[in-house]
Amino acid sequence: MTDKPFSKSKQTARDPAKQAAEEAALAPFFDALRPEAAAPSEALMARVLADAAREQAATGADERRPVARPATPPARRLLGWIGGWPVLSGLATATLAGIWIGVNPPAPLAAPVGTLTTALLPGAGAGEATYLVDLDLEASFALADAEGAMQ
Repeated sequence: MTDKPFSKSKQTARDPAKQAAEEAALAPFFDALRPEAAAPSEALMARVLADAAREQAATGADERRPVARPATPPARRLLGWIGGWPVLSGLATATLAGIWIGVNPPAPLAAPVGTLTTALLPGAGAGEATYLVDLDLEASFALADAEGAMQ
């Protein structure tokens, strides 16, 4: 047994001149073993081409017909128009983030939202929890009308 069970064999650099001489000495043997390419005869090629022309004439292959493309489903066309799956995933993420922030606003947004809800919901006090989903839409239109009248 050896001390190094996984030792690599040493590879020595070969002399390029010696390598070229060895290849030149072996070249006749490789050439003798190399098979010659068998070319088809002229008569065989003429028969194959005549048979192909006869088949083309029988099937009408010379006529150029437009190839009908399969109909693309509307959902796939819409997906292509908006930019594909990466854009659709970004839109879905932005939509979910907007819903999340709208329903449960972070602390810096809570004060302006609280002021807005107090203005739109006269019964809501400063200590009560109010949400954007609790807003009365008719009151917001009345507030918009009042602001328009003030200007």
